[in-house]
Formats: sequence, C-alpha cells, structure tokens
Amino acid sequence: MMKCVYAAVVVGTSLIRNAYSDGFISAEYRDMVSKALSRDISVDSVLAKLALGSNLLNALTDYISIKGKSCCAELATLYSIKDLVNQQVRSELFSTDSGVAELAMKALASSISKSNVAELVGYARIKLFGGGDLGSGLLHLLNTMGKSLINEVSMGCDAYVGMSGGIKPEAVMASMVAWLVGAKLVYVSEDGKPLIFPRLPLGFRGDALEALCMVKNGLNPSGDVVNELVDAGLLVRDGGLRVVEWVGKLLELNNMCISQRGMH
Repeated sequence: MMKCVYAAVVVGTSLIRNAYSDGFISAEYRDMVSKALSRDISVDSVLAKLALGSNLLNALTDYISIKGKSCCAELATLYSIKDLVNQQVRSELFSTDSGVAELAMKALASSISKSNVAELVGYARIKLFGGGDLGSGLLHLLNTMGKSLINEVSMGCDAYVGMSGGIKPEAVMASMVAWLVGAKLVYVSEDGKPLIFPRLPLGFRGDALEALCMVKNGLNPSGDVVNELVDAGLLVRDGGLRVVEWVGKLLELNNMCISQRGMH
C-alpha cells in the first residue's frame, strides 16, 4: 500500500506576472494588474472581488490550460512533487494576503480541480501580516496551513510545502512552519528542477518546553531558561509571563504540553 502524499502550496504572483508578460491580460485590466504587481494596494480589494468570478479570472484559467505547468511556479511545483512520488497527490493552496495572490489562487484552484495533477482538497487566503507583525502572521499560518500539515503527518502521510519565488517574508514563514510540524520543503528553481529540503528535527529542549508549558498552564517557572525564552521572543513579560500566541498555537496543535501536565 502506497503512502499518502499531501502538498501545501503557497501561491504568490507568478501566474499573474507570466500571464501579463505573455499578453493574456486584456486592456480592460492591464493597468490594474500592473499596479497590483507593483504592490499598489489601492487595487487590492477590486482584484479580490474579481477573484470571485470575472472575465479576468476566465482569462487566467484559459492561460493555465494553454501553458500547462509552465504557466507558473506553483503549478510546476505540484507537477514536480507528483513526478517525485509517482502517485496521486492531495493538495491545498494558500495565498498570501493580497488580492492579486488570491486571484491567482482561485484561477489555479479552478484549473487543478479539473485536471489530474492533484486532488484539490481546499484553498485559503492567509492574513500573514493582517495583525501588523510577524507573530500574527505565524499564528494565522499555523491556524491554516500548519493545522493541515499536522493532520496529514499524524495520519502517516508524507507532507510537502511547495515554495516558489525569491526570498520573501511569506517564504521564510512557510519554511518555519514546514520544519516545525515535520513536513518537507520543496523549492522549484528557475530551471524547473525541484529541490527537496529534508525534514529538520526541530523542537524545544526539555527545560525550555517545560517552562513554556508551565507558563501556558498559568504557572511561573524560574531560572535562566525564562530569560532565554524572553530573549528568543517566545515568552513575553507584560506584568507577568505569557507565551507568544503563535508559540502557544504550535504547542496546542502538536499536543506538546500533555506530557507536562502531571509534572507540577
């Protein structure tokens, strides 16, 4: 019996950029798309509405049908994972928090659901920076992609996180989540070759995990480890001690504090 395979793919602007460069964006939308690709947030809400159904969305799905896996880095990543494991892949798409990325995700979701490259099991827009800081972004990422990855890994599936593009904050954050929950990271280089990064045995050392769980359970640990965790940005002093939200979510999703409950 073959092992199940799951791929979480982070969707950026690759599809929109390529369709724009290849002339598949009509004159009606070219100025708007150009602004979006230049990070002009004034058109963000309009593009998010167009992602619900529009001639622009239809043009993008047509572009995907014509170009196939060469249409964008995200689809090339899915094909690479499928070729690597030589079996059906269950996939979920996660767009960054912009209208242009959501539009790309919706077009890809529509096309993938009609193809045999993967079984699409869902898609979601992640508010990576909706809270204004890295911690909020990581919390959103753990609540969506992290939760899915943990579920798949716990069922015995091989889990992959597909990344593309340059060094962007969302790429770093997705990499952190992949390694923290035991998934493999896949990056497709410009020449189309997939690079598979190994799972890293990341975790909290014993005294650090114990201290984090004590704080999470309303207790007050002591010792140098507390200062280390504060310096590392995992604990916060604000009248007392509290676990940073995204760290608390990671502990919760992985049931990491269960073994600590009977120790105090």
